Amino acid sequence: MLDAFRDADVELARRQGGLVPLAGDRSLVLPQVFGFCGGVVHALAKLNECLDRRCGRPVRLLGPVIHNDTVNQWFRRRGVDILEEDRIGDILRVGGPDDIVVIPAFGVPLELAEALAQRYPPGQIVDTTCRDVQVLWGFLAALDGPDWTVLVHGRPGHPETRATLSRALRHSRRAVVLRGAEDTDLACQALRTGAWEAVPAAQRHEREPLPPEGGPVALVNQTTMLYSETSTLAERLAAACREVNRPYRLADTVCRATQDRQDAARRICATYPDVVLVIGGRASSNTAQLYRLAEGSAPAYLIENARALSPDRVTHWLPEGGPQETPAWLPQRWRRIGLLAGASCPARDVGDVVRWFQQLCQAGAAHRGQPGPGRDKTRPNERNAEAQPERMEEGGGSDETRTRDLRRDRPAL
Repeated sequence: MLDAFRDADVELARRQGGLVPLAGDRSLVLPQVFGFCGGVVHALAKLNECLDRRCGRPVRLLGPVIHNDTVNQWFRRRGVDILEEDRIGDILRVGGPDDIVVIPAFGVPLELAEALAQRYPPGQIVDTTCRDVQVLWGFLAALDGPDWTVLVHGRPGHPETRATLSRALRHSRRAVVLRGAEDTDLACQALRTGAWEAVPAAQRHEREPLPPEGGPVALVNQTTMLYSETSTLAERLAAACREVNRPYRLADTVCRATQDRQDAARRICATYPDVVLVIGGRASSNTAQLYRLAEGSAPAYLIENARALSPDRVTHWLPEGGPQETPAWLPQRWRRIGLLAGASCPARDVGDVVRWFQQLCQAGAAHRGQPGPGRDKTRPNERNAEAQPERMEEGGGSDETRTRDLRRDRPAL
């Protein structure tokens, strides 16, 4: 099954240390770690196995298995009925007694999981929930007593956050979703004063009787959040709890695969690319975090696949926003493009982008009569690092310094 998403050009790029030489002395650089993580591979393998043994029975998937249209469309073509993400509860109304019900990698709210367990035998429920998400839920289940306030760092509308929130409320009297730094300010103030009304009502979930002020506090994170932001947020909340002597417990639940991809993306951004393309699903949380990382270093565009690209404009997405069209997105004298891919992005989508650039540069070289990639091996001294992108992580200076230097030296678009 995974062969459907593999790509020979991407495998070649991996063997070349992430470097894809192009005509005209240009190149693409890919990180050391990108694409499908272990949790995604596990989910897709379980869904595919379910299809192989269904014996003609309907297979109903409770929302996208992962946030990537290429992958979900592939399973649709194999006959999977994918319910809309905001209507997965309809399974209790439309599901037949012989259906096989598949829980996606993000999990589902606890109440729905319990209802499914009452309606279907275990053999008809296929749970592809990521193991890291299950570890997070185990942390919540181990909270002792009902007086906890649980803070959930995550995207409020994301299915993993909704599933985690339902379990947080089972084991606490208050659960609050924190989107980022601004919400953390409000939460720290509420921890000190006991006034939670300043937190947006849509992110604040409480049940009677309310927990006593001064009670214990726990922090969990959606597993695909930006690791550096998560660490800062956790330190600030811990300090606020210490000020008022509130017990504080942290679940370090940003998954290792997410952190590895973010670290590898930082190293690519530190090589001064002219543009960074982040490839992945528009609803993908881990892909959105890669975009947030990249946009501080170079012009960055979040795209779903190569169909978003044309030489004079790019169709891209902003996290939590709609489609955007940007003209003149490629600098005329560009030399290096960074390609990042989310943990739910198949290699085939990355390969299509690689081939788009190869065709673009070959056409340009033919027009100018220039040699193709590999013909001219000489490079200026200041570009020697381009041939060995893996060594760029050894460069000196902080991320902030590199970003300032890049913004100063980058030619205007």
